[in-house]
Amino acid sequence: MVGENERERERKTLFFIKIIFVGNVEALGIRAGEAFLMSQKHTLTNKRERERIVEAGIEISENNLVSGILETTRALGNHGDKDIKKSIINTPYTWSYEIDATLECIIIASEGLWQVLRYDVVVDIVTQV
Repeated sequence: MVGENERERERKTLFFIKIIFVGNVEALGIRAGEAFLMSQKHTLTNKRERERIVEAGIEISENNLVSGILETTRALGNHGDKDIKKSIINTPYTWSYEIDATLECIIIASEGLWQVLRYDVVVDIVTQV
């Protein structure tokens, strides 16, 4: 039987990866066939992002869009509308992750993928290849 200390040694850190993103991109890691998010959504479904938009005094429409226009709360661009500039910021979220031999892959995709496929479906597709 493998002891807890031996398992920890097996998960020796090979290197670190820094995930830095804005917009509607999400990073999903797969370890032992199980998915884990390596990013956060930049939408109004994220409580912290919603609070930031409300504190900026920006209207959230009935269909849950910033100023009735955008779903994304952080992005590059949006130069034309001064109200949107107050709330749609380009400051990225950043995280560092330890990479070890148990990490199978990292999937980085925009909402175009995540709106049509659940995380578990993507994991099944990727791990069957």
